[in-house]
Amino acid sequence: MKKATVDIIFLNGKQVQGDVRFHPGERLQGRLTITPYRDSQCREVRVTLRWFTQGRGTRVEGKVLEHTFPLGALNQGVPITRDFSFTLPEAPWSYRGKYLHVVWAVEVQVDLPRARDLTARATFILHPYGLSETDA
Repeated sequence: MKKATVDIIFLNGKQVQGDVRFHPGERLQGRLTITPYRDSQCREVRVTLRWFTQGRGTRVEGKVLEHTFPLGALNQGVPITRDFSFTLPEAPWSYRGKYLHVVWAVEVQVDLPRARDLTARATFILHPYGLSETDA
């Protein structure tokens, strides 16, 4: 049984055909919301900026930055909201090829004692040139 929902939204960036896009060096700002379905405790929450490859071949990934903060009590039906921000690096750029994709994401992990951690991921596109569909 799921203990809570975890939602991630981006507060800035440019929406283009269902994707959120950012330029290298830009500041990504976001908000996470945890809505517990029952009372429980939380050790900490980790918000991680990372990239990874998908497709053929060996998976490669990189953790760029991470924010950690304690939460404590989670009360049923009471949403908890935290804002976060990261300055995006210059590379690697997002890429969607026939055999390989380079994907950027913000991931959240809610550390619960004696239970499976809650996780969520929101992907975005990091690319330096215009923000048209063919650029990333």
